Formats: sequence, structure tokens, C-alpha cells
Amino acid sequence: MIRGIEMKLTDIATAGLPNIRAELGLETPLQTQMRQMQQGQILGQQFRGLLAPIATLAQGIAGNIPSVVDNTRKGLMSLGVTGLETQGEIFDKALSYYDGTPQSKARVVQELTRINPDFGSVMAGRMQKAENENRLANLQMANLQGQIDARDKAQELAETEALAEQTQIEAKRLSLNKFIDMAGLEPEEVAAFKSAVNAGDFDAEGGLQALLPLIDTTDELKVVGNAVKNMTTGEWDMPPAMNSEGDLLVAVDSKTYDPPSIARYRAAYNAATTVDEKKEAANLLLPREAGYSYVQVTKMIDGVEKEVYVNIPSTGQAIRDAQTELAAVNSRNRTINRQAKAALTKTREIREQVESGEASVGTAGSLLFTIVPGSEQWTLATSIDTVKAVLGITALGDARNGYATGASGFGQLTEKELKVLTDQIAALEIGMNQEDFLRNLTLIEDAMQEAADRSAIELEYNQFIGLEELPDVVRAEDF
Repeated sequence: MIRGIEMKLTDIATAGLPNIRAELGLETPLQTQMRQMQQGQILGQQFRGLLAPIATLAQGIAGNIPSVVDNTRKGLMSLGVTGLETQGEIFDKALSYYDGTPQSKARVVQELTRINPDFGSVMAGRMQKAENENRLANLQMANLQGQIDARDKAQELAETEALAEQTQIEAKRLSLNKFIDMAGLEPEEVAAFKSAVNAGDFDAEGGLQALLPLIDTTDELKVVGNAVKNMTTGEWDMPPAMNSEGDLLVAVDSKTYDPPSIARYRAAYNAATTVDEKKEAANLLLPREAGYSYVQVTKMIDGVEKEVYVNIPSTGQAIRDAQTELAAVNSRNRTINRQAKAALTKTREIREQVESGEASVGTAGSLLFTIVPGSEQWTLATSIDTVKAVLGITALGDARNGYATGASGFGQLTEKELKVLTDQIAALEIGMNQEDFLRNLTLIEDAMQEAADRSAIELEYNQFIGLEELPDVVRAEDF
């Protein structure tokens, strides 16, 4: 038991050294023990011819002689007698100098060489081989670990990028939904636009630019990145990203913003002493548009005079384009004015016929005589058909959509007006009772009178580009 423990301790002490005992022909402690037992058995066999009790005793004594001799040797060594060590013991003593350091390895080789040059040579060779193998194993392990680390890093990067992309998409959708809430739309329109946004229809680059024309048909709003500038008020409906301190988180460069406006912004920002003043300074930034420049003018906004910057054509090509569009707007106004006046003439004739009693509505007879040429009912039905032809859905759609240049004219109808008016025109039938008939007729007359008034405007260039106020009869959504 004790020897077994000693063997393990020896193994632990020399764990960093190559095991060359067998190569040198040296016994391990266990091999020594087994050899002594075998020698004892051989000695004991010499007494097999004696009487049984004596043979047993003699064999027992003889079997212990090798270990007794070895213990005697060890006892003498403990008393200081030298020269009795076996080569295995001398080898173990040399190994005892090893403590895991390179210096102790060198000493072990020196001590073994002193015992036997072959011992030192074999140990040095085995140490070098073991060191080379360890170095190769470490390189392989490092390479494997590097591959694992690279794979883990790539996976982590991919997950991070995917998370960042999803976060950006969610932030973009939140921003677009906020813009929709601010657009002043009807509840059903808000729901429809938000449904499209949340379904990912506007996730792509330029999603806000794609959404804006569907909501704002007046060119009042300008998109800058993920921000929206209200060109009428001069303020950001959706400001550029900024932190809680009022510092912009986007680049302020002359490719995106009007250079003079950048100078005004920086001056205001540097002079700001509060977060609100820093945020207010951002309103001075103006979107840059090729061929255009800003001029400061005074305008009435919500009943208050305010200094705002108007983006006007500044290059020859931009000025020519604006003049061409103005000519188209004025031409379209004249066309709409003629249509509206023609419709008004007919609606007044219809009203006069019904109110004077020349023609009746809402009775079986009124319907019957519409097929009799020359009758008052036939004339009334013809007049109604004429109004429908002039103000038919197709014509109204044309008035709304305008020319290819986008010049729809100031007599154009809003989407709400278009829907109400087409419903009223479709319902204008002789079979209606007189009260409902005249009520529908009045609504049509009012709409056409307003269209005629608006389309009577002949805009001048400075009004069209925003340097001068528009006539009062022109609505903001018309321009």
C-alpha cells in the first residue's frame, strides 16, 4: 500500500517529464517488488523435499530473503552508508530536481548524464520530442480554437446585424406611423396607411419618400432622410434624429441641406443655452434641391405674420420648368372654369323648371313623360343628362388629376369633394321627391360655383413660386 502511494507521488512529481525508465532498462518500484517475490519463490522451492511443516516454514523464510536483503540495504543507506543505491533509485533522485521550469529540466539532464551519459542523451532527446509534440498540439488547438472563435464571432455578428436591421425596421415603421398620425387624414385612411406600413410595404430604402406623395399632394412637405420639413411653416413635422441634449445624430452636410441654412443653424446652435433652443435651431436647416435657392419672405400663417424661407427656381432650366408649369396651371384653370360655368347654367335651368312648375319630379307622370320628345319632362331629363355629361365622373377625375405636368388647376376637387359630388350627380333623378331633388341640386350648384370662383384665377409667376401671397380664393391644398 505504501509503495503504491509512493509510486503515485513519483508519477505526480515527474508528470512534466517523458517516461524513459523502460527505455533505459530501469525497474519501476512495482517491477522491483514483483522481481523480489519471484526470487523468493525460487529460493523457497529448494526446500520442497523436507517434511511438510519444515518445508512450509523454510519456504516462507526463503521467500522473504530478497525483500529482507533489500530492506537491509535501505537501512544501511539510512545510516549514511554510500554506494548502495540502485540505478533506478539514482534515476529517481535525479528526477526529483524537476519542478516544472525549463531550468529544472536542464538540471535533470545534467544529473542523468552524470549517472550515465546514455541516460542524459535519451532524456534530452525525449524532452525535445515531447516539446515539439506539445508545440504542434498547441498550434493545432489554437487553430481549432481560432476556427471556433471565428465561427462564433461570425454567428454573433450575423445575429447582431439581424437584430439591428429588425430594430431599424421597427423604428422606421414607428416613425412612418407617427407621420401618418400627423397628416390629418380620415380614420379609415389612417388605418389603411398604417396597415400597409406595418405589413412592410414601405420598409425599403426611400420608404418615407414613397409614402409622402400618397398623403401630401401639395408639395408642402419635403423629405430629408427620415425627417419631414413643412415648407409652409418652416418647421420640422418630423425632425431629424437628435439626442436628449438637442444634438443632431445625423450628418449636417451641404449635400443634404442648403449651405446658408447650415451656417444659420450652427450660429443658433452655438448661441443656444437650453435644450429647447438647440432643438429650435434645427428648424433653420432647409432641404437642398438642385436648381433652387431660398429667399426669405413674410407670410401670413394661421393669421400671424411670419418670416419663412421660400425655395424658388434659381437656374435657367428650373425657371423655364416653373414657367411651363405655371402656363399649364393657368390653362387648366380656364378649362375648369368653362366646365363649371356650363354646369351652373344647366343647373339653374333645371331649378327654374322645377320651381316654376314647368316640369315636375317625384311622380309617376314625371317619369312617364320623359320619353315624350318636346315635353317639359323630356327637356328636364335632357338637362339633367347634360349636367351629368359635363360633370361626369370621368370629367371630374380629369379635373382632379390634371395634366401630365401635374398642373391640375385651382378648380380641382379634393378627394372628399369628388366623392360627395359624384354621389349627388348619380342620384339626381326625376324620380326623386322635389325636396331631395332640389337639395342635391343645391349642393351641386355650390360645388360648381366654388370651382368656378377658384378657377377664375390667373396666377402670376411670383405668386406661383411663392414669393407673393396667393389670392384668398385659392386654397392651400390647391397649390
